[in-house]
Amino acid sequence: MDDDSETYIIEASEEVSYSTVAREIYTLWDQVHQPGTLLNSEAKAQHCAVDLTANVERSISVSKSSAGLDHSTVELVVTFLGGGFAHTVGRGAAAASRDLWHKVILPYLVDKYGTNALKRKHKSDRRKDVDRDGE
Repeated sequence: MDDDSETYIIEASEEVSYSTVAREIYTLWDQVHQPGTLLNSEAKAQHCAVDLTANVERSISVSKSSAGLDHSTVELVVTFLGGGFAHTVGRGAAAASRDLWHKVILPYLVDKYGTNALKRKHKSDRRKDVDRDGE
């Protein structure tokens, strides 16, 4: 994993799954960029650069990294993309996407699904996984 991605553990349940959370993230991303929506207003109140990230097609990507043996946990990787636009403005698009994630989208998900449903996997834990897998 590079510095433009973060890994979260999803405690899967009937209400929470990788598919549910991934779909929700993309829906929230779209709402943040629609003027007049509650999330757009929240992003602006949090001083997020919604105008910068609106110029980039979804500059956030979600993927599944692994699942626990009993499939009760799933790793969700959120990557903050810059695309071609980032070459023009440096790493601004990725930084703006990360800002939106931490200030608007992630808090919304935590409020909706609870603090135990989505937990950040720290970099030291990811390094252990890489060392164990021999990569």
